[in-house]
Amino acid sequence: MVLAVGLSALVLLAHPLSAAITGVVPALRPGWPWLLVGVFALHGVAEEIVWRGYAFRRLRAGRSFGRAVVLTMPLLVAAHVPVLASNGPAVGGAAMLVAAVTSVPLAYLYETGRSTVWAPALVHAAIDSFKLVDLPPAAQPTFSLTLAAVALLVPLLALAVPRRVLADRHPAGARRAAAGRHD
Repeated sequence: MVLAVGLSALVLLAHPLSAAITGVVPALRPGWPWLLVGVFALHGVAEEIVWRGYAFRRLRAGRSFGRAVVLTMPLLVAAHVPVLASNGPAVGGAAMLVAAVTSVPLAYLYETGRSTVWAPALVHAAIDSFKLVDLPPAAQPTFSLTLAAVALLVPLLALAVPRRVLADRHPAGARRAAAGRHD
């Protein structure tokens, strides 16, 4: 979970990075604390229950980690097609790419976190933190693409932490690692 907190904090740096690029500081929406609860509950926990807790877990049974992730990617991409329709090809395409690419690190966090959704839910909510801010229309494309770039790269840092390191932090993970279940 410490890894997920660190990755989430790095993802949130997209907000000041976008402000530095555009010169426009994102303003928190009125009622943002309630929005934050909603983003975490819906875009974090609920979506991760569906994507990692159900789809990935079911596809992982009898398959390698990589094969299960590849099989979940089209499902995640398809779920983001409405973003393409509502926000245009640049933002929509970026959202679909982020969904596909983050399938790998979010599944990694799920599996190395004893098959719980908490770590990927936290990172997923950080990626969707754009829902908490208001920006003028002129700054929205730059902000969206900056967040997409950060969301593509930062979660991949999870893969730099070896499974054995993460397994050592959890007794169940240590048993899996000792049994040779590393894929």
